[in-house]
Amino acid sequence: MTATDRTFEEFERVDGARLKRALMARFGLDSGTDAAAAALEYAWTNWERLRSLDNLTGYLWRVGCTAARRDRRPMRFAPSHGHDAPMEQFDPALLTLLRRLRIDERTSVVLVHGYGWTYAEVADTLGVSVASVTNHVHRGMKRLRKWMEVHDGE
Repeated sequence: MTATDRTFEEFERVDGARLKRALMARFGLDSGTDAAAAALEYAWTNWERLRSLDNLTGYLWRVGCTAARRDRRPMRFAPSHGHDAPMEQFDPALLTLLRRLRIDERTSVVLVHGYGWTYAEVADTLGVSVASVTNHVHRGMKRLRKWMEVHDGE
C-alpha cells in the first residue's frame, strides 16, 4: 500500500516509528525525537501534497535531518523501554564508541545491528543505496572492532 492509499494516521503509525528510530540513531535521543516530531508535523501539514511521493519516508528523513542540524544539544543515547529501541542492550562503553563513529556509519550500524533492520530497509528510509549502507556498516563495524580490540577468528 502506498502512502497515497493511506491516511496520515496510518502512515505515522508504521513509517513514523521507523523514521523516529532512524533519526534517533543518527542524532541521539533528544534531537532525534524532536527531529521526528518536526518531520511528522511537516507531513501532517502538507499531507495532500506529499502523500504521492515515491519515498515519503526518505523525504521526511531529509526534513528531520534539517531540523536536527538546527538543534545543537549534545548527543545522548539513553536506554529505552519496550520494542521501540534496544539501546538498553548496549554496554555504556559501546555507546561512547558509537558516538565516535562517522554519522553515516553510526546510523547504519545502529539500525542494522541495534534494531535488526535489513540493509534494504535502512537504504529505503535514509534514501540511499543498499551499497552505501553496506559500506557504512562494514566500515563502522571495522572501527568498532578495532577500538574494542576485537579480532576476527578469536
